[in-house]
Amino acid sequence: SKQWYQRRVRALDFSFKNLATLSDSLEEEPRKGTKLKEGYTELVTAVRYNNNSLSELGDLSPTMSALVFQPSAISWLDFSFNELTTLDKVLLEFGNLTTLYLHGNHICSLAEVKKLSGLPLLRTLTLHGNPIENQ
Repeated sequence: SKQWYQRRVRALDFSFKNLATLSDSLEEEPRKGTKLKEGYTELVTAVRYNNNSLSELGDLSPTMSALVFQPSAISWLDFSFNELTTLDKVLLEFGNLTTLYLHGNHICSLAEVKKLSGLPLLRTLTLHGNPIENQ
């Protein structure tokens, strides 16, 4: 029988992959050799999608479910330096989220940021380098 064990991984890193959608990462190898292999599960608590071409996050939940063993354990997401203009309510499905990097995007409405009030554990949020900064 197969033996299963958990290993804590610092971050699953899909930065600088020229991704247009989150589901595109299902076809990509994460950076730094972090690979989910049959026979063991890695407890991923952080996922990096910085420096890509993402314009929306609607497929976050199915993508995380396909990539990681326990999506609910994710506490840190990095979407900095993408093309985001809106924040999808799918982010609220990640109730353990404590850190969310959104700097260097195209968010221009405070109403978008207010959507995040449903994340009770969120402690770190970056928004610098967005048009909202000039309001």
